[in-house]
Amino acid sequence: GDWCGREVELKMKGGGEVIRGEVFTYDKGTDTLVLKENCVGQQIASYRMLKGSRIDASSVKLSGVAKAPEPVPSVSEATIARMREREANSVAKELAKGKNIGENVTREAQLIFNALSKTMTCRWAAQDILVDFGTPQEGVRIQPPYDGGKVQGQK
Repeated sequence: GDWCGREVELKMKGGGEVIRGEVFTYDKGTDTLVLKENCVGQQIASYRMLKGSRIDASSVKLSGVAKAPEPVPSVSEATIARMREREANSVAKELAKGKNIGENVTREAQLIFNALSKTMTCRWAAQDILVDFGTPQEGVRIQPPYDGGKVQGQK
């Protein structure tokens, strides 16, 4: 039957942690049970996601009657636009982080790059570290093994 809206008490496998809450939803595709906990009025609650395979099925105790899920308030266009902008910014930041990770470089080389990039604009060119000072023409190239003898001005 439908469990949504019913109170449930269950134990997790392993440590046997006892969890209580209202069944918010269950997703078969990911085998995830979502419980609503610590409700404060209609607007504030905590949600806990539990992997179905981690639940001790023999410990599940249901009470109350199933009910239709509460209607979700509509979201304004302005809020959606702000959410999309934040998402785009987050994606751009993560992509930029990926460019700061050198391919086929030693741990020491990556540590040197990380230290330099804290105060200067740096990028990888294969295994070389390029440090820009205002414009790329003003920068330096640091080649393996990344010591003073391997630093040369860009031309």
